[in-house]
Amino acid sequence: MISFEEVFPIGQIQKTHGVAGEMACSFSSEIFSEENIDFVVLDIEGILVPFYISSFRPKGQKSGLLMLEGINSETEARQLSGKKLYIPKYHLDKVDSQEIDLSYFIGFEVQDGQAGRVGQINDVDETTPNSLFVVSCGKDEFLIPAGADYIRSVDHEQGILYVDLPEGLIDLA
Repeated sequence: MISFEEVFPIGQIQKTHGVAGEMACSFSSEIFSEENIDFVVLDIEGILVPFYISSFRPKGQKSGLLMLEGINSETEARQLSGKKLYIPKYHLDKVDSQEIDLSYFIGFEVQDGQAGRVGQINDVDETTPNSLFVVSCGKDEFLIPAGADYIRSVDHEQGILYVDLPEGLIDLA
């Protein structure tokens, strides 16, 4: 059985395309155009289910038309509309960290180069022009920028986000 710890979100099924089960999808990365991805994983009523890819046709840099084995009609494809697409984490080394959906980092520990352990990401605030991680440390909760300028590295296996935050930012919490 596949667990959420083994996959990461890479896109979403937007709508059906035609009557043969093809689906229009958007992606947070260009990995489908650059790599040979054999299967995707969908969350079907809380259970992660793998679907082998029958065909993929890119449409722009981060969208395309996807056909999955076993999905052969518009009706079957429509039931998957709106579902997030996941792929196995072993593809992460081929994806730029800036292209990963920020919600993937929920649950990660944040470690700053100067301050050490900062806390754990428990939400993402995307209501402002610059996305922010909502980090909790004990009873305290504060916001840190989710920009690539501050992210030093990511340890996907351990679930740690290494950052270099501006001096004094943590003291504002």
